[in-house]
Amino acid sequence: MESQSIMDGELLTCAVTQSGSDSKIVRFKNVGNMTDLPDTLLYTKWPTMSWSGDDKGIFYMRYPPKEPGSDTTVDLNGQIFYHRIGTSQDKDLLIFEFPQFPKRYITSQVSNDGNYIIVIGQDVNNASVIYMADLRDGIDATLKNRINPIFPDPYDANYFYITNVGSTFLFQTNKDASNGKLITVKVNTHCQSSSKENKVDSTKTACSPVSSISTFVEESKTKVIDWALPFD
Repeated sequence: MESQSIMDGELLTCAVTQSGSDSKIVRFKNVGNMTDLPDTLLYTKWPTMSWSGDDKGIFYMRYPPKEPGSDTTVDLNGQIFYHRIGTSQDKDLLIFEFPQFPKRYITSQVSNDGNYIIVIGQDVNNASVIYMADLRDGIDATLKNRINPIFPDPYDANYFYITNVGSTFLFQTNKDASNGKLITVKVNTHCQSSSKENKVDSTKTACSPVSSISTFVEESKTKVIDWALPFD
């Protein structure tokens, strides 16, 4: 069983496996009064979940429902959804998907300040793509079209979000640095794509969503940067 609580500690999410299946069911509990919420999320397998900054819902990854008897087939076409607490799953908002890359593993996380949604797509070539949107513009049906590419090349490098101060983001990457380095990225998420489709191979931006990239910690020739975490 996997679990995750919201920032104010009132709600707990639990991902439960049933009958030995890889698929999981996500349930919610109010730990203040120890009552179970009616919210239930199906079709998840690796339920990485991030609470929205207002604590009203979560972003999560799920797969399309399978036909009965096809549970052992390969999971394809992962999708990021937003679930608002107190609503049924069929009301969840589809936020992002890669229909042209059905095998791509996709996850999301909310920035440490709660202002941005960061979507990460990973292939088998040790590289990742990063897409991002400003949640202060609203979590609604328009969010899908507001997500813009930050690092859209699936053959470029790996990028891992660490933290941000306003619109300046800190990433760990192996871009031109096999031992790893840290970079700061100045992001403008309000650059709208000329194509409203969130497809890596067809997105064109009217202005660049990345205005500058600077090295924060240089690559070491003898030591590998394995991970980095922010501390207050």
